[in-house]
Amino acid sequence: MNSSEAMCSKPSQKLTPFTSEMTRQASLPLPDAQTRTGSFSTAENRLDTQRNGNSYQFLFWPRRGFNKMRALPFNVRPYRSAAKPHLKFVVVANLNGRRAKKFFATEAEAKTYAHLRNTETMQYGSEAVIPTWLRVMVQRCQDRLAAHKKTIEDATNHYLSFLEQRQRSCSVEKLFDEMIEEKRQSGFGASYIRSLETAKRRFVNAFSEKLVSEISVRDIDDFLRQFNHLNAVTRNYYRQLIVIAFSHAERHGYCSANVASKSSVIKEVPSPVGILRPEELARLLAACSPRILAAVAIGAFAGVRTSELARLDWREINLRDSESYIEITAANAKSSRRRLVKILPCLAAWLRPFAKNSGPVIQTSKQEWSRIMEYYNYRKLAAKQAGVIWPKNALRHSFASYHISKFKDAAALALEMGHRTTNLIFSHYREVVTPDKAEEYWQLAPFSRPELSKIFAFTPEAYPWHVTVHSLVSDGEWLEGITDFAHYFGFDPTDVYYLLNKSQISMQRPPDDRFHIPTWRDLVEGHKYTKPNYKRFGPFYAKWTLPMDFEERRYFSTESEALQYADASNQQNLEKELNFENLPNVLEFAAVKQSHSDDTAQSPLLHPAIENAGIVG
Repeated sequence: MNSSEAMCSKPSQKLTPFTSEMTRQASLPLPDAQTRTGSFSTAENRLDTQRNGNSYQFLFWPRRGFNKMRALPFNVRPYRSAAKPHLKFVVVANLNGRRAKKFFATEAEAKTYAHLRNTETMQYGSEAVIPTWLRVMVQRCQDRLAAHKKTIEDATNHYLSFLEQRQRSCSVEKLFDEMIEEKRQSGFGASYIRSLETAKRRFVNAFSEKLVSEISVRDIDDFLRQFNHLNAVTRNYYRQLIVIAFSHAERHGYCSANVASKSSVIKEVPSPVGILRPEELARLLAACSPRILAAVAIGAFAGVRTSELARLDWREINLRDSESYIEITAANAKSSRRRLVKILPCLAAWLRPFAKNSGPVIQTSKQEWSRIMEYYNYRKLAAKQAGVIWPKNALRHSFASYHISKFKDAAALALEMGHRTTNLIFSHYREVVTPDKAEEYWQLAPFSRPELSKIFAFTPEAYPWHVTVHSLVSDGEWLEGITDFAHYFGFDPTDVYYLLNKSQISMQRPPDDRFHIPTWRDLVEGHKYTKPNYKRFGPFYAKWTLPMDFEERRYFSTESEALQYADASNQQNLEKELNFENLPNVLEFAAVKQSHSDDTAQSPLLHPAIENAGIVG
């Protein structure tokens, strides 16, 4: 085979699939040098020759210019052997110093094989380009992939996809920060944002060293097992928050799939619906602080959720029209749907004493989440004082159960509770109660039964301005504290500390600041720091608390004067606090005895001042 028959292409030349036409062309005789005509194209890097209407194409490999052609490694030669008379041609190759041969019966077959091997060598190289260790690695990897019916190309594509995904991924902390900010801008409630932040802290602590794309389903299942001590609803709620986070990651390209959605879900076994009996609710209402009494009454007699109570304002409570109602705005509702809840007479009786033009119904912190937590704490304290074991979601469950037993209207109840259908009413909220208990429940107005004869929120003791009477002298001849010591002996209070700590006196200051009057009288009254003209206070005083927890006192010569002043102040302040229009003696009806006869217990107990004020519907 001469040099003109052994031309090859550049290594970058794209291969053309070998066809039967190429076999036909390879078997044709080559043109001789005298009759051959050719044309050279540098763009296509090929040599075209023509003879008698037939066209031939020879691949070439330019080296040091286009005037020299390099011989191809696979060449066709004639072959003669008595042992193998059927073989007429041999393809000879010299690869890295190793001679290789392959025999064929016809020249066409030999040329076809040589052409294919030459083309392969030009495109992919020989061992001179691909070293032996790499070829061995390729074979070993291919053998391992064969068990899974995959190729090296499949493995390469998969790993490149993994690397690209890892470059696009982010940390768990960044993922939750972006998602929480997106939810906040979308108008989600503070309680929901708080739940996401709680899940973020736990998830970041568990996966601080991993990217989002590196977290697997097994990792999430292992993480969720730490919540197995909680009930199934809480555990599945944490899982749902993580699913939402990974859905955000999938949308933004931080991971290829939402692996959290494939994590296991714990079966939720429905627990019995817990409600409050009428007598339990009565004791609870009687023990509630005025900060939460209106909210507890709304939860019990209107079924408003705690999260909605935390956002409820007095502007959204209409007690003036004939049809009183509570408006749950779309911004405050859990379902983001506005609804109206009818105010029944018993609820109106509890709300009117506390009604305002505006302001939060729960009178605690300004922040919503802090307001919810303080509401829980005050309610827990009231339940403890009332001896009530608090069932889960007790107020909303009680409202639904007693409402459907009294009014027999599931559709209206579902509408007031904010549900689209009545399914949840029967599956999650309803507990069967008797009609007589339902009637008793909806008659729980203030002072309507013995448990409500004294309501803590209707007494001065429930408020910080409550005025109490005290004596400077305890146990007949003792003074408690530096303030009482100064006021009793007529000292300027600022001089007492100098007298006891700086001056040279014969007696030591008591460690508990409890002073014996006969022991200290002669020493103190004769001391130079005693001011004869300083006004000596009376032995009795009325005390109350100002805003910012400052204490205020007023001294009196007799105990009766102090008590008279305290009673008048308490009554005046309580009338302002509770908005009673006609309340001549609030202390009198607030201190009604809790023991009543059987006849009194069977009928509503209403004080004339309450009835005249119109707070009972």
